[in-house]
Amino acid sequence: KNLQNIDLIFSSSPALNDFYKNQGLKSMLLYHSFDENILSKVNNNTKKDNIIFCGQTGDTKSAHYKTRFDYLNDLLSHDFPINCHSSEFFENPNKIISNNLKQNIRNSLIKLFGNKLKSTLRKINIKLKNNKIYNFIEDINTYENRKKYLHNFWPNKIFEPLYGIDMYNKLYNCNITLNIHTDILFENCGNYRMFEATGLGSCLITEYKENIKDLFEPDNEVVTYKSLEELKDKLRILDNDKKLCKKISDQGQKKTLKYHTLSSR
Repeated sequence: KNLQNIDLIFSSSPALNDFYKNQGLKSMLLYHSFDENILSKVNNNTKKDNIIFCGQTGDTKSAHYKTRFDYLNDLLSHDFPINCHSSEFFENPNKIISNNLKQNIRNSLIKLFGNKLKSTLRKINIKLKNNKIYNFIEDINTYENRKKYLHNFWPNKIFEPLYGIDMYNKLYNCNITLNIHTDILFENCGNYRMFEATGLGSCLITEYKENIKDLFEPDNEVVTYKSLEELKDKLRILDNDKKLCKKISDQGQKKTLKYHTLSSR
């Protein structure tokens, strides 16, 4: 209802474009793009990162980034050399601090003993039926069920987020950029990272979606995958074949600079 007075909607994916049209609204497909002026602002670094991921990494309770979280967690557990810069890096679910000394002692017990303490308290409370003990058990449950981020599992492999020119410098100076779309976009691809990475000359590896051929030639201008296992296989191939990686990144950059720049949109 709030969009009925809008003359024209620019949609960044075919699915979104179709959705608005089916609502009787006037919509035009307009993909994201790359600002080619960025190329004159980045600096070349002789020490290149091998694989990089920048952006939101999700958490154990995440709905929109479940695939992203699961894939990154698996790759890190198998020691893939990913330089992962997470937007959630400064989130700290373990931080339970109070100005009250008694509360801090209580929180420390929850954090240190957790499940073992809960089991003991439950046995005691079967007989006592004490509300304070019951509330303490509930606090332990809340703490144990809190959402956790990748840096909670991999503190030495997750780095603080990068934005603006710092992020562009990283993309410019890495061999491979890993892209994993949000789970909201089931069948379409076309996020910003696809055009930023290719425009800056990094080899992009991204999911195979039904509209990928509208943007890039799969496995020639970008590398695509349809599953976690295929992603791992192709990352290994690119890691071991630098010439192939460079060839694809060059082709991808040519495509973006010709068809996917801000000025060409």
